[in-house]
Amino acid sequence: MPLLRQLAWPLLLVLLSIAAATLLFRPIASLPLLIPKDFNEGYHAYFALRAFGPERLYPEAGSLIANGYTPLYYYLTGAMGAIFGDHIIAGRWLTLIGFSIVCAGIGATVFRISRSRATAIFATLFFAAFMALRHPSYIAMNDPQWVAQAFAVTALYVFIARGETKAGLLAVVLLVLAAGMTKQTLVALPLAITAHLFIYQRRQMYLWLLYSAVALGLCLVGFVLLYGRDFLAGVLWLQQDTEFSFGRIVANLGVLLKPLTPLLVGLLAFVVLEPRGPVKSVLLLYAGSAAVVGFFLTGGAGVDWNHVYDFIIALVITTALAIYRLGERFARTEPSRMFAALAAAAVSATLFVALPAKLAEAGSVVRELDRRQALVGKDIAYLAAQQGPVLCETMALCYWAGKPHEVDILILRRSLISGAMREVEFRALIDSGYFKVLQFHSGGSTGRSKRLPVAANDYVLQVYESHPNAMGGSFLTPRAPR
Repeated sequence: MPLLRQLAWPLLLVLLSIAAATLLFRPIASLPLLIPKDFNEGYHAYFALRAFGPERLYPEAGSLIANGYTPLYYYLTGAMGAIFGDHIIAGRWLTLIGFSIVCAGIGATVFRISRSRATAIFATLFFAAFMALRHPSYIAMNDPQWVAQAFAVTALYVFIARGETKAGLLAVVLLVLAAGMTKQTLVALPLAITAHLFIYQRRQMYLWLLYSAVALGLCLVGFVLLYGRDFLAGVLWLQQDTEFSFGRIVANLGVLLKPLTPLLVGLLAFVVLEPRGPVKSVLLLYAGSAAVVGFFLTGGAGVDWNHVYDFIIALVITTALAIYRLGERFARTEPSRMFAALAAAAVSATLFVALPAKLAEAGSVVRELDRRQALVGKDIAYLAAQQGPVLCETMALCYWAGKPHEVDILILRRSLISGAMREVEFRALIDSGYFKVLQFHSGGSTGRSKRLPVAANDYVLQVYESHPNAMGGSFLTPRAPR
């Protein structure tokens, strides 16, 4: 029994390491492969190209492409892409680094508060494994989310460690600003910090607001001077077709909260067990603001669940700290390390349940990825061989085929629905045969795209004929004249 008490945490952490490595294998193994992971990968690659090229990073109003993100990610990816020679692969490496920093930052924050290495390592490994199980597509994907989260988690750590000093507060402001300049929706942490300072440190709040106003004001003025008003239209989503719905928020609540049940229990335990003080305040405010902001943003059509990542980060930190406090609470009646390890194992149960199936799949992952890359390679080669413009719903294919970025199908949809592009103009574009090939994916091999209005898709099929492609979608080519 004494030996079991000593080995409880090491055994759990070894199992979590195996779970994390197994679950991360597929997304990391696919990192260097020319297989699109998401609709956005090609989108971000094209704007990374623009960051250091002659074209506008924020296209003018009326264009059939639009940049809906703040610019820092594009400069980071653009610089790495110049080295790698491929902006999608460079972006994947950058986001993997960002994800690693987030995992480490969670562990560092837990250690800073608890001084427990075992609990900190648990938090790091649990978060990595949980995200790899529940949200694998976002790991090592060319997207700004994890880079922005890396800045935000670092800001949280610095605030907890040095937030009472002027230098520390300024560092937090700059890190939060970097997060926002990478992805503008990461507002949960600055909201939480503002509320916390208002409650606990009113004088520091004034300094925080001053630093923030100056830093944000300088950035906004600089970006408007550099990019024009199209920058504001882009980052405020004035050119995006979000189709916001409160019903979608309610539907997402049920889907997203169910796998978070153990962490929600951990949050409740944290509320009960964590002593009152600044740490408890800022973490609960962070969790609360992240939940409100994250779930509100999921009401937009086409908005993914990555907007709740701030909430998941806050839940993992508070759950790990609750486990540590449980160990403290039962230290007089039970071996505290043993009890805390058992609580951590209970939280990790869903990961361990999924592990056997994932281990069984591991052997076939490489073969499957090789097969998929060969299929994608056929589609890329076909597009590259076309003598003229190509419209891709899966923009990564056009990027890898060396085709210019002329139309974003989501912006085309918005233009048609809003009337910014008249039906007669759209029909004239299709009738002209300007695009030698249209690549659609979301409608399978039907020759349709779920992202186009039905009437527009109907007209396309009158002028273009559909052929199944290797990826399971369609290539559409102009019909032969009658």
